[in-house]
This record gives sequence, structure tokens and C-alpha cells, in this order.
Amino acid sequence: MLLKDLGVSEKVELRIKRGNENLFSFSTKIADKDENGIFVLVSLNDTGLFRLKPDDKISLIFADVTAQKKWACKPDGIKPLDKVLVLYLIPGERGVSFNRRDAYRVSILKKQIIKMILGLITKWY
Repeated sequence: MLLKDLGVSEKVELRIKRGNENLFSFSTKIADKDENGIFVLVSLNDTGLFRLKPDDKISLIFADVTAQKKWACKPDGIKPLDKVLVLYLIPGERGVSFNRRDAYRVSILKKQIIKMILGLITKWY
């Protein structure tokens, strides 16, 4: 799936990572798009707009009932669009399949080892 296949007003999630630290994750909407990228609504904080650095890594996640896709995007600044400030993102070519639960999965072998260790511990008592 290409990011340009998504429509205006689609709900997406932005994840911003700085170095090895997950900085922000928030839901937003696609405000507009052109041939090179997309415009997404940005959040405002108490001090003004969120300041992106050139080395920030931005992932855009789209989920529907059939699948979840993730794109690595390059920020190209905050721009006005119809008197609203939007973040302009230049996406990678194709979205990759994305599963939020990957971090919580345990392979069958690991489950068996854990059961075996717990079984040995309970035998000692």
C-alpha cells in the first residue's frame, strides 16, 4: 500500500523518535496531500509548536480493519494550509506491515522453558 492511496481526513498515528528515545506518539489526520508528500495536522503545546530536529525519525501508522501499515517519513517543515499549521511529510515508497503486539509475543520454545522452570521451582517447595 502506498501512502498516496490514503484519503484526506484519514486518521493516522505519528510516532516521533529522537535518538533511541521514543519522544511522542499521537493521533492526527491527513489534512491534504500532493504528488511528493502529505500534510498532517500537528499538535500544539503550551509553548507553541513542537520543534522537530533534522535527525528525528518519524513513523506514520495507518490502521483499518484489514491491516496496519507503517511508513518511515522525512519531515519537511511546518507550513500553513488554509490558515492552519500542518506538518509536511515526505514518505518512503511502500508501507510495511505493522503489528503493535510484536513486543508482547513469546515464542513457543520460550513458553516451554518458562513452564519448565516454574515447574522446577514449585517442586522445590
